[in-house]
Amino acid sequence: MYRIAIALVLAALAATPASARQSPPAAELQTPAVTLQDGDRILFIGDSFFERENRFGLIETALTVSHPDKALTFRNLG
Repeated sequence: MYRIAIALVLAALAATPASARQSPPAAELQTPAVTLQDGDRILFIGDSFFERENRFGLIETALTVSHPDKALTFRNLG
């Protein structure tokens, strides 16, 4: 019975049309979710993900490097 269930699931996945699995157009992927302005303050609130950010600072560094013309301020309350 278990083998039949696995076979049915695999058959259903194989029968899924390729158009349903396509990724969104590149224009949608390049649209920023947030627009940063000069002098913005960015607040990190969260769980262990932002606790690690407090130790290593990778997100803060990436945002600072990607927006060198803006005076961004970061505060981590993770």
